[in-house]
Amino acid sequence: MGTLRSINVQAATFEQIPEVQAAIADLLRQRHRIQAGHDDDSSCATSKRSRKPMNAITNVLTALLASIASVSLLVAALAS
Repeated sequence: MGTLRSINVQAATFEQIPEVQAAIADLLRQRHRIQAGHDDDSSCATSKRSRKPMNAITNVLTALLASIASVSLLVAALAS
């Protein structure tokens, strides 16, 4: 039998994400027959986890574009 590497799930609302994540974790523990007190053999990640790096990249790119625009305006003003 093959190994499943990932499952993509979408909650109906943002507020339901923690509940859906907990239900999935509970189901995986049940299906993998993991006893109470033992570590999970899987992990759940939400888009919130990947949103922080994306926000940081967006902020850097915004600052870079703003600085390029400022230099362009300065050069245009000095050329006039």
